[in-house]
Amino acid sequence: MTVRSALPGDIEDLIEIANAVAAEDRWVTPGPGDGRFTRDYWLASIGDPNGTVFVATRNNAIAGFVKVNQLPDGRHHFGMMVRIGNRRQGFGKALLDAAVRWTRDRGIEDLWLTVYAHNAAARELYRTNGFHEVEVLPGHCVRRNGDVWDALVMVRPLKDR
Repeated sequence: MTVRSALPGDIEDLIEIANAVAAEDRWVTPGPGDGRFTRDYWLASIGDPNGTVFVATRNNAIAGFVKVNQLPDGRHHFGMMVRIGNRRQGFGKALLDAAVRWTRDRGIEDLWLTVYAHNAAARELYRTNGFHEVEVLPGHCVRRNGDVWDALVMVRPLKDR
């Protein structure tokens, strides 16, 4: 397994992974085909001076990615997706480590994320890697089918660690 910075040549894989995870209809919103994960979106993300994108690969195939970006309020937030066939094989942990290292190396004090409350596997990964819940967002997402999902905001302090 290798983790490296994403390159423009990775964009088709990033789009494919994002749309495949969205199509599972459990982990991210909005849904597949909504036009969010476009080539321009990924070019801007890869070139963002206040953020980064890492990919995890095995045998030169991209298994997943993590995207770190700075929110309008100044906080650094990340989102991560791993292909369904590559989960529970250490890709998420490796990507999370890369995001933490990148953020810490820039002197940023905290790394934030938002996760849906029903995503127990992700919540456990984050908790065992130093993140803790700081806010519950009841009814954070109303799905097209009417389902209502709660979300959790989690943070990992990075200063002096």
